[in-house]
Amino acid sequence: MERIISLISKINSSKIFRIFLAIIALGYLSTLWNRYIYIDDAWFGEQAFWMAKDGIPRVETLKGYFGWDTHLLVYHRFNIIFGAGIIKIFGWSVEYFRIATLLVLIAFFTLLYKYSQIHREKYGNHIFILWLAFIFANPLMISLSFTYRPEIWVMLFGFLSWWFVEKCTEQSFKPLVPVLGGAFAGMAFFTHLNGLIFPVAGFVILLINKKIKPLVLFSMAAFITSSLFFYDLWQEGRLETFLYQMRNWPDPVGASYLSNGWIGWLKNALIKLSMEHQRFFWSYKVWMVSVMFLTSIVIFFKTILKQHRNLLIYTLVLIFSLNILGSQIAERFLIYLMPYMAILAGISFRLTLERGKVMLANLFKILAVFQFVFCLIMIITILQKNLDYVDVHTGILAKIPENQGPVLVDYPFVFNGLETHQLVTFKLFEYLEVTENMKFDAASLAERAHSLGISYIVLPTRPEYVENANYTPLFEGLRDIPYYEKFLEPEGYLILKKKQNF
Repeated sequence: MERIISLISKINSSKIFRIFLAIIALGYLSTLWNRYIYIDDAWFGEQAFWMAKDGIPRVETLKGYFGWDTHLLVYHRFNIIFGAGIIKIFGWSVEYFRIATLLVLIAFFTLLYKYSQIHREKYGNHIFILWLAFIFANPLMISLSFTYRPEIWVMLFGFLSWWFVEKCTEQSFKPLVPVLGGAFAGMAFFTHLNGLIFPVAGFVILLINKKIKPLVLFSMAAFITSSLFFYDLWQEGRLETFLYQMRNWPDPVGASYLSNGWIGWLKNALIKLSMEHQRFFWSYKVWMVSVMFLTSIVIFFKTILKQHRNLLIYTLVLIFSLNILGSQIAERFLIYLMPYMAILAGISFRLTLERGKVMLANLFKILAVFQFVFCLIMIITILQKNLDYVDVHTGILAKIPENQGPVLVDYPFVFNGLETHQLVTFKLFEYLEVTENMKFDAASLAERAHSLGISYIVLPTRPEYVENANYTPLFEGLRDIPYYEKFLEPEGYLILKKKQNF
């Protein structure tokens, strides 16, 4: 063991390893300044905006879409409530949301470090830096750790739940331990429906370890905190509205929860299981961490099962339940699994050194090099998109009179246009294409915009604005359309105004 610890220590302190992490860290920090507005910043930000203002989450920018503009009931509750609190305290700014997400990530790494110190005899004295590199130095985390999304919160609550569940299997029974484990598991669900995987995984681990009293307390605590998800659904008619909005969601979300009976649910589950590999190999953002993780558990499965049985089963239950119970297959949800993937990969790395598996060690080195390259690609991609878009949006909307009717814009204009104008976003037309099974052309879009009472349309014209826009197929054709005429053409944009005779 001393030899292994020495080897890991040398790797951690090696010049190449330190340079690798330093470049990624500096590159990441450089992307934070004027980070472009990701569509989810706008989507969740708007929900938090209206909750802070009126106490009800909604998306007015999706005018007349299944009641979302009056009361959206399918939303990530804790994430939006927390965001509304940020607005109440600090004001309306995309930066406040993203800084909060980054602070949550820092809190998670602080806890992970504490966890590594407590379990240093099991995992080694110098393992934290490898876990840190695995979780942080990957393109997915570089992208989403400075975005207003709930995944980092779910990862934090899930990991805290695992920590207490693990304690239940390792020491004598203390009532507070399973209660905290269940409470944090329930908080993961309260944050995002997919967080249901943590109550399930915790339940399974305590059951197979025959920890009946902790199991009961864990389940009760998880049930209580999970029930917070339904705090605004018990009023008359709201549950029906929730189910209606879920069924009519334009992405394949409701199908995962609201199938047609057991046969429909089973069919959907089997289809999703056959597609689970797509989550792990969705794009270059997750290729390397997925290969490292899957290689680790395949090659050292027997050893890991023997020495780290609970961790392995917990991770596999998370993967399986995320597929069956999760809203959709998407790479971003791998963030939930990152702590356990990192720990298992670290175990595999230690076993590789211990058993002198030269070819496997070289494979890990090659994967690390590719990961470094992919991180640089992500950093460069973000830097190419970055711009002070809030300042740009403010300047454009200042040219449009207030209280003159809705303005059709790209979604990021909600920062900070919601405070001054009534906005409708092109995302509405994208969703309408899905739910109505049709395609808009310039004329039909103009006609629908007119029917919605839209007074102005803001179109990007600069290539980089068009490229970074969230809905671009129709921008070129919207210059000369029925019902609307040119109003202004400020730098980089074209503003159309509804003709007076309409």
